[in-house]
Amino acid sequence: MGSGKMNEAVTEAQSSFDGKRYVAVIFALAMGGFVIGLSEFSIMGLMPNVASDFGVTEQSVGNLISAYALGVVVGAPAFAILGGRLRRKTMLMALMSAYARRPPALE
Repeated sequence: MGSGKMNEAVTEAQSSFDGKRYVAVIFALAMGGFVIGLSEFSIMGLMPNVASDFGVTEQSVGNLISAYALGVVVGAPAFAILGGRLRRKTMLMALMSAYARRPPALE
């Protein structure tokens, strides 16, 4: 492959990524980071209430928050790798099936 064809392919790929799509991608990444941070850090202010409601110590609630954060640290890259290898529909159906088989117990 000559360098001329390579340059054409790169230019074509760059031109297909327009400004609106770029803004949408940045917005999606920012919102994803915000939601992950919100879900991890909002519970910290509620630790005494959660501990008293469930009859456990604040240390146990803190351990739960740490376990969730560890799950995000391990799970996010794993799902990103899987998402790159699988079709979106396949991955969505697999994750929804796993969730439907074992929903959270809200007792």
